[in-house]
Amino acid sequence: MEICSDSKDGGCASVLGRDVLALKDKSLRVPDWVQVLTKLKARIPDNAWQKILHYLKIGRSKNSKDIQLLLNKNMIRANKKLTFSVVRKTLGIEKLPGDLTGYGTVLPSVLVWALREARLHQMNKTSTDVVFNIKLDGRPLFGKEQVSVGLVPVDVSSESYDSVYPLAIANCKEDRTNLKALISKMNDEKKIIKTTGIKVDGIVYQIKFVVTVDLKALLLLIVRGDNEDFILGGKGLDVEFCMFCRAVRACQKHLSCGRFQETCLECLQSKANIGNWKGLRDDLSFLLDEELSSIQLCSLHQEMRNTEQLLGSLGLFANAVGCLDK
Repeated sequence: MEICSDSKDGGCASVLGRDVLALKDKSLRVPDWVQVLTKLKARIPDNAWQKILHYLKIGRSKNSKDIQLLLNKNMIRANKKLTFSVVRKTLGIEKLPGDLTGYGTVLPSVLVWALREARLHQMNKTSTDVVFNIKLDGRPLFGKEQVSVGLVPVDVSSESYDSVYPLAIANCKEDRTNLKALISKMNDEKKIIKTTGIKVDGIVYQIKFVVTVDLKALLLLIVRGDNEDFILGGKGLDVEFCMFCRAVRACQKHLSCGRFQETCLECLQSKANIGNWKGLRDDLSFLLDEELSSIQLCSLHQEMRNTEQLLGSLGLFANAVGCLDK
């Protein structure tokens, strides 16, 4: 070490040789994509990154005395551009059809990479039947008027709450027209995949889909025939609110006077459709082209909805007994 430090002809290079020293420095490097990911995850600005390289002498520069370990900011920018272009091409990222402002991916490409990642983390290799959860969310990035559709593999132990593969995201209102445009392409791709399966590295997987939505999205996605104005559980009392029968919120007797009584036999008969409807209703369809039995309601949204209803009920009782009077 004393010889290396006292040498005026290049330090360790004069003892080990520049070729050996170059091989040693090269062995310390990590792949370029790891450096790009590290910089993005750590959220290090370009100026701060360059100062680290400059003061520690560990950047890839023209100075032969620097240890050529880390990429400079221009190299990282070029690698990031290359990585993003490959990802866009691999996943088929493109603009959404119609007037929607946003981007979407190709469902088969997303499924291929999701299956490869699941298999990498020791997914059940004896079964080729895989279930994916389609999740529809409003305001995914905490912004106003945003809707997204994502994909999550079911019963894969390596997956976490972050393991959502995005299929489409748009800046639009969460209404029926926009939702139909957002999922139309995905529905066409799903039909083919459910019929033929999908081949990944020589293995054909049979794919089944379930759907997780909140109550608002569920009501928007359930339609009756070609009636665009029909909304299950819409505003008012004389509306249908059940996907299994044709129950209404109140009977005709009390609608005119505005007094809806839960204990009224006519209200109960209207609500339960006693003697009127037999069996489950078959006039409703789901815009995501899945059976109603495959729908799951988001537990968080349901808990919030139940809390709102509980507070509303307590408020009505409090008002009835005069607790809210000034």
